[in-house]
Amino acid sequence: MKMLKRLNKIISCLLVVVLTALCSNFVVYAVEPTEEQGSISFNSVVEIESYSIEGGYIEAGKESNISLTLHNANRTSDVHNLVVVSRSYSGKIYPQYGDDNQLFVGDLKAGSRTTINIPILVSTDFSGDYVDFICDLVYVCGGQRCTNSSTMILIGQSYDVVVVNSIEVSAHAVKNNQSLLSMGYSNKGSDNIIDAKLVVEGNVSESTREIDLGAIAAGKTYSKDFNVIFTESGDQTISVVLKYTDLGGEPVQKELGTFRVNVTEDHASTVIEKAPNPYLVWGGRGIFVAAELLALIAIIMYIKKR
Repeated sequence: MKMLKRLNKIISCLLVVVLTALCSNFVVYAVEPTEEQGSISFNSVVEIESYSIEGGYIEAGKESNISLTLHNANRTSDVHNLVVVSRSYSGKIYPQYGDDNQLFVGDLKAGSRTTINIPILVSTDFSGDYVDFICDLVYVCGGQRCTNSSTMILIGQSYDVVVVNSIEVSAHAVKNNQSLLSMGYSNKGSDNIIDAKLVVEGNVSESTREIDLGAIAAGKTYSKDFNVIFTESGDQTISVVLKYTDLGGEPVQKELGTFRVNVTEDHASTVIEKAPNPYLVWGGRGIFVAAELLALIAIIMYIKKR
C-alpha cells in the first residue's frame, strides 16, 4: 500500500511538470490588418432594404423595372465588386432584350445605401396575383467572398384577377323598356373583390349606367343577366367598362367592348275607328222594322180574337 501511494505521488508530480512545460511554450501572435486589407470584419451583410415595381404591378407580356435599395448593414467594413443576380422559380420573369440577369454595382461603403433598377420582361402566359423574384447578392469583404439572397413578391395585374369569359348585349331593344346584358366572369385571385361594377356609356337611363356586380368570391365563376334601359330610339351604340380595386389598392379599368343596338319606339295601344258598313246599317234597320210590324200584326190578331 505504501508503494502504491508513493507511485501515485510520483505520477502526479510528473503530470504537473509536463503541463507547466507545455503552457510555457504557447506564444500568442497579434496580426495587424494590412493597409491594403483595411479594417477586416467578416460579418458584413449587404441586404435589400426595400423594393418597388414601376407602375405598382407587373402585367403579362409587358416590360417593367424593379427598383431595389441596397444597404451595407456593416458600419465598419466596405464591400467591393458587388453583383446582383436576379432569377425567378416561376419562370415567368426574364431580363429585357439586350440585358442579362447580372447587374454589376461595384463598391458600397460601410453603412451606406444605393438604389439600382433591374429591367424585366413578364411572360405572356403569366396570370395570377403575384410571382416570385429572387436576387442573389455576391460581393467581397475583407478579402472574403460573401453572398446573400433575398426573395420578393411582385404583384401582378393579370388584373385578370377578375376575368370576363363572355359578354353579350341584345341586338334589339325597345325604348324605355328593359334590355338584356349577359356576362360570364371569374375571380382568378386568392382574395374576394367587393367593389366590382360595370359602367355603361351611351344613351341609357341613370339607373342602368352603373351595374353593381356584388361580391366576387376568390376562385369562383359567375354567369349573370343584367338590364339596360335605352332612352333614345334608333341605331344606338354603348360601351361597357369593368371597374374595381386591385389587391394593391389601385383602381382597375378594363374595356369590355362596344355594342350596337337597334332601339324601336314603345308600341302604345291605340283605338282605330272604322267607318260603318252602310249595307249592314240598312240591313239592321230593315230587320228592326220587320220585327216591329210582325209584333203589331200579332197584337191586332190577338185583340180580334177576344
